[in-house]
Order: sequence, then structure tokens, then C-alpha cells
Amino acid sequence: MLSIIIPTRNEAPRIGAAIGKLASFIKSHKRALGRWADYEIIISDDGTDGTIEVAKNAAAKLGVKRQLHPLHSRKRLGKGLAVTVGMRAARGDALLYDADASTPPREILKLKKALDAGADVAIGSRRLPASSVRVRPPLRRRAASRIFNSIIRTLFGMPFADTQCGFKAFKRRAYLKLVDKVRNTGYVWDVEMILLALEEGMRVEEVPIEWSHSKNERFASPYRTVAQMLLSVGKLKASRLNRHH
Repeated sequence: MLSIIIPTRNEAPRIGAAIGKLASFIKSHKRALGRWADYEIIISDDGTDGTIEVAKNAAAKLGVKRQLHPLHSRKRLGKGLAVTVGMRAARGDALLYDADASTPPREILKLKKALDAGADVAIGSRRLPASSVRVRPPLRRRAASRIFNSIIRTLFGMPFADTQCGFKAFKRRAYLKLVDKVRNTGYVWDVEMILLALEEGMRVEEVPIEWSHSKNERFASPYRTVAQMLLSVGKLKASRLNRHH
């Protein structure tokens, strides 16, 4: 069974289409998906615009009400914690998150192939030679993302071209081994998950995917964002040093 976790905050305008695309893809690719054709979609929401109700209505109209599991928090979670809440509720033997409108559902097959071939964690990448970015984000976002990735590669020796793409899959047993050790919920949540996986001797495979920037996606001032990134990375580095002493 495949658990698809979608963290949301005020995504009412997009969530119905995202559920529709996922349901349609899975219905028409059951043979290729195999056991993943049995699926659930977990909406982990902390917004205020009625995203959950929109998701429920969309699922009912599409005939996939049984597959939808909505979760709502009244307090701000942040992406990392929202994904964690969703993953803790998941029942699948494979857990995939952030499969929203930015990544076509067909890219799920690439992550499945990586896990089937022996990877414990498969991470989608926008920066491999075979990757395809159909709609590029604004320059300020690209700049902040590249700065962040360069810092991560330098400080932690990460071999991956893109740790922050929100399209990743974990085998259930791998996730359960990592979840209680993660301390971050912000910018570096993905980074800490990958670091922990590598430390546990897990196989992490980076997979080139097709991706498009969403025009509805909000992004703060590049200067403030970079500052927040640097602060988060500094705290993660300090925690790693303390852990190994």
C-alpha cells in the first residue's frame, strides 16, 4: 500500500485538482503501480481557508472518499512537522510526501522503481542532468535555493544535488527507524532526515524528476529566507557536533 502525504496551508484553490490528478493517474496505471495501486491520500493541514472541506468534497465527487484521510491542526506546524504528523498516521509500506501540483503524478513511478531496486529512501531532484524543470521559480528563489544547497553540501558532505525538492519516498521500515530521531521542523527537516538515513547505513537514491514551480506558492524576502536558512543550518550543524561528542 502507498501512503501519499500532502502537507497543506491554505491550499483550497489547488487541493481538489491535486487529488483529481493523483486519483486519475493511479486508476489508469494500476498494473505499473502494482501494490501501490492500493493507496491513501493524507492531507496534513494547518491552514484556515477550508482546505480540508474542499479536499473532502473533491474526493467524494471523484469516488475516492475512502482513500482520503484528512488531518487538521489549529496550530502552525511548518512543513516538516506537517509531514511528520501525516507520516505517523500513514498505514502504507511506502510513504511518499508532497505529491502536489508541482510534480506530475507519473513521477511516482520513478520513486517506486528506486525503492523496488533496493533504495530505502528515494529523493526527487530538480538538478540532475536528466531532470526537467518546466516552469522555473523566480530568480530570488533560485538564488536562495542554490545558496542553501551549497551550504549543505559543504557543511555536511552531502553528495546530493537537491535535498529540498518536496518529492520523496521512504520504505516504511526506514521511516520508522528515523522519525523519533529528527529534531527539526523547518528548512532543514529534509536534510536531517537524509543525514540520519545515511548514518544508519540506508541507501538513499537521488532520482531526476519533472517539476514546475507553482505561481501560487508564496516565498518570503530572499534576504530574510537566506538568514533563516543559515540559522537553521547552524543549529543543525551544532546539534550534529554535540551528538558525536
